[in-house]
Amino acid sequence: MIRGSIFAASFAGAVAFKSYVMKNSQVIGGDNSQLLEIDMDSKTERMVNNELPATTDFVKGSTVCGNTWYGIGTQMNAGNAIAQVDITSGELKVTNVGGLWYQIHCGDTDNVLYGVTAINSPPEFAVVKLTLGGEWPQTDVVMEFPPVLWGGWPSSFTFSGNELQANFAVQKKGSDLAHDGEVYRVDLTTGNITMHKQYAKGFLRSSGVPYFVRHVEGGVTTTGIFSDEELQNKMRLCNVDFSGNNAKVSNCKSLADDWWASGIPSPQECGDGLHYFPSIGGRTASYQPIDAGNMVTGEVHEAYQVQGRFGGEGDDFYIGTHACVRSPVTV
Repeated sequence: MIRGSIFAASFAGAVAFKSYVMKNSQVIGGDNSQLLEIDMDSKTERMVNNELPATTDFVKGSTVCGNTWYGIGTQMNAGNAIAQVDITSGELKVTNVGGLWYQIHCGDTDNVLYGVTAINSPPEFAVVKLTLGGEWPQTDVVMEFPPVLWGGWPSSFTFSGNELQANFAVQKKGSDLAHDGEVYRVDLTTGNITMHKQYAKGFLRSSGVPYFVRHVEGGVTTTGIFSDEELQNKMRLCNVDFSGNNAKVSNCKSLADDWWASGIPSPQECGDGLHYFPSIGGRTASYQPIDAGNMVTGEVHEAYQVQGRFGGEGDDFYIGTHACVRSPVTV
């Protein structure tokens, strides 16, 4: 893995931002989980809340809307919940929600979220609008996906502006494992599918399974992380072109194993052109790094060290979901 700050020069200037990271407790009856606010510019942190117990884990989507952090929690034997934390006061609210939740996105008014949910097994996916407040939350279905094959990664779903991009694995007839993929885009305001394409790579060649595809609303070209085969941790960074009948995958290059060791990279760019994710291979008995990856070059470097017992048997904590908020001031 390449470490250092060498790829900052690829961008016009560094951007100050704060990252909200869930330091999950995994000892029931031990310390509670900690929602941390990390200033990536000054390399300092502040604990926002420590009231969530180890019986709820946070490894799926999270976001910050205004002054509120929202995160999807999976409760032991109790389904999913949306946790709300005021990032100034630390006040916590927890709302139980039906179904399985994967990603969330800020709505256009307070207490409104868009989310990707599923029911049944194998999962049947939908986009919903969740209105919080009052005794019971209101959930309205925006659209339902046709039958798809779930690859298992929450970062298959990315929001940008008023658009959701969803990537799924594709298993060809006669194959036990997926080697290809497909992509959907959905307009959140209408619920319409605005794009549905199969990934393709050259003549009769498998595209690979999409694990994360960088998403900018309406964008025609991008980059994505693909694996040659479902369940295989051999990742490639590829160029993607959505302009044709199929989504063309080309110019792929291998990535270091640690790019995807955790499976939970931030689906958001943090204003500096990079994506942040907890490093499994770099953790020690006293800290776990958060790495920053460049979705153009494939380079990755250690951006921050979250302190705690991470490296031995019976770890007290693990790093889960994280979201970032860009500062209005560039440096």
